[in-house]
Amino acid sequence: MTSLAHLIEATVFPSIAERRPPRMTRLVRPLEFRPLAKPTAEFERRCFNFLHAHRGVFGIAEIFLCKNLVIDGLVRLQDGRFILVEVKYRLNWSLACRTEWQFRQFQQTPTGHDYPARHAIVVFEEFSADWAKPVGGIESGWRNWYRDYYWPRDRRSIRLSLVRFSGGRLLTAPPTVVRTRR
Repeated sequence: MTSLAHLIEATVFPSIAERRPPRMTRLVRPLEFRPLAKPTAEFERRCFNFLHAHRGVFGIAEIFLCKNLVIDGLVRLQDGRFILVEVKYRLNWSLACRTEWQFRQFQQTPTGHDYPARHAIVVFEEFSADWAKPVGGIESGWRNWYRDYYWPRDRRSIRLSLVRFSGGRLLTAPPTVVRTRR
C-alpha cells in the first residue's frame, strides 16, 4: 500500500486525450423535437425555441448554441451586449455551484474572450431537494440563489440572474426576493 506522503509527493503526468473542438452554432430556426430525448435535453430545446420565437420581444439579435464550451448558449442583444445562457432542468445547491463554475470557465476560454459578457441567465424549470422547500411562502431556492450566486464573490465578473421557464413563460424571482430600481 502506498503511503500518503508518497502519494502527495509523486509527480503525475496526465495522459493527453483529444478534446472535441468547441463549436458555436447560430440558431436560425427552431430546434427539432427528438422523441427519444431525455427530459433535460427536451427542456433545453424548449427553452431555446422559446427564446427564438420571442426574440423580437426580448430584444435578441442572435442566439448561439454552444457545444464543448461548458455553457449551453449565448445571446447577442440588439444593442450588442452578450448574455451567457445555461439551462438546468432542476436546480439545487449542487447544480448552482456547477453553474457558477461553468460561467467562470467559459469566460477563460478563447471563445469567452471573443464574446465578453457582463450578464448571464440560468433558465430552470423547478427547484429540487431542499431548494424546493418553501420558506415564508417562497421556495428557498430563490433566496439561496440571490444571496449566494447572483454576484460571484469577486463582483468583477458577471451578474448571474435566475429565470424560471414554466407554462410557456419566463418568470423572474418573486418581488419579495429581488427588488429592482425604478
